[in-house]
Amino acid sequence: MKITRLASCVVAAALLATLPHLASAADPYTIYVIAPITGPSAFLGNEEASALKVLEDQVNKTGGVRGRPIHFVIQDDQTLSQNSVQLLNGIITQKVPFLLGTSQTAACGAMLPVVANGPVVYCFSPGVHPPPGSYMFSASISTADYIVATIRYLRSTTC
Repeated sequence: MKITRLASCVVAAALLATLPHLASAADPYTIYVIAPITGPSAFLGNEEASALKVLEDQVNKTGGVRGRPIHFVIQDDQTLSQNSVQLLNGIITQKVPFLLGTSQTAACGAMLPVVANGPVVYCFSPGVHPPPGSYMFSASISTADYIVATIRYLRSTTC
């Protein structure tokens, strides 16, 4: 009887010791985003921010990423390239592996030399054409490549 009681106490103590660990949620994985929330391109940035909020909610409802919730920290570049670079420099000090944004081709182009050695930047604009081996990626097909492909297609078709 003493052994059963002792075993029960040990099991109860072990369970109680793990309760704070089980009750505390994992720290969210912070993903920084630079977007034009204000200024002439606010129509793009606000749509992107809304889409990222929906994505954040959906990912977190399904268990997050490897058990960790995600959280997008959206920073407004006010549709100004110099603000994009300034925000990027601030984000780099956080030692992040990657970030998202911005929407403007000129701003992504201004950010390109800053990320020569990382972090990875996923630019929302297809207008930027990052060089091979760079740390920047563009959304969709590069506009320059798309134009070339379209012209080749139109030349090859007969009407």
